[in-house]
Amino acid sequence: MMNLIFNFQIYENKSRFKAFSAANTLPVGSVTDFASSDYVLIGSLGSENTEIRKISTISNQNIVLTAVLTFDHSQDSAITRIGYDKVAFYYSATVTGSLGALAAAVSIVPDGFYTAYDDVSNSTGYGWFKFYNSTTAFYSDLSNAVPYADFAENSVKKMLDRFYTQIGNRERKMIRDIDVIEWMNEAYTIALNRLNLVNREYSVPTPATFNIVAGTTEYALPDSFFKVRSFSRADGTALSSATIGNITSTPSYYLRGSFLGMTPAPTAPATYFLYYSTTSPVLRSYIDYMDLPGNNFYFILDYLLYRATPLIGGDAVGRLKLFNNGLEGLVLTAHRREGGASSWGRDLTSFV
Repeated sequence: MMNLIFNFQIYENKSRFKAFSAANTLPVGSVTDFASSDYVLIGSLGSENTEIRKISTISNQNIVLTAVLTFDHSQDSAITRIGYDKVAFYYSATVTGSLGALAAAVSIVPDGFYTAYDDVSNSTGYGWFKFYNSTTAFYSDLSNAVPYADFAENSVKKMLDRFYTQIGNRERKMIRDIDVIEWMNEAYTIALNRLNLVNREYSVPTPATFNIVAGTTEYALPDSFFKVRSFSRADGTALSSATIGNITSTPSYYLRGSFLGMTPAPTAPATYFLYYSTTSPVLRSYIDYMDLPGNNFYFILDYLLYRATPLIGGDAVGRLKLFNNGLEGLVLTAHRREGGASSWGRDLTSFV
């Protein structure tokens, strides 16, 4: 299985120079932040004849390399300090499984946008990588998991790909993945909150079990708790809600901050189950996905383009309208999922 990765974009310092093949000295306008044993990218990442070299010494306005250049480099070519010169690949059978190194770290391919490793031993599972500095023996943080079976259509990675195909290369350089993922979280939260208004079951996980202790009135709610759907005994009898401080004659529950309370105070051990809607999950990695009914996640792209309008231009109003139309389509799907019949009524914006 071939693992393809994007090369890093840790650009700490740039200068401009002109040099020829077989030379080992780079005349630059500034040597600020360059130091002996640093690695430098000579040329533009992904461009033909781009090279990576290690700095031997700094002499006046010249960078002396440990090895000569292979190619000529024209006036105003870029020289960029980078933190790593190699990349190491790993494998795990599951997302949370233990990692195994696939091979020794390989040199980064500077004249391509990808550095590849061909895993001929595994056809399923997950690939990972770390960048590596072969001088300091320092590794970068571990990458996101890369599924051998490809990313799911509703994954962060696939949505990023859709977004970037909608904008030009010039605009692409102005937008970071972290920004787009933040916009994606905004849209996903809006969608889930709207969904929770019309659908009581979609975001309800396996019920939380409460082992009630005699004399103990309050118990911690799950971290992902958003809203009670039902709180019931083991036999299925649902309890009613009560206001804080109101001691009822029949067993009831109340909410206080991050706690669920029982009133009156329980007098014997018992088991109760809490069904609840969850808070919106936070999308962080490429493998995270947007879980919406009926696979209605494509309209999220319209929100990303709407948020990017100040950078890429275009019709912000039109893009937001498309997103809201998609949101209403999601609501209709969620309503029908619970067996809700179609309904008609006056548009609140109409004049009658």
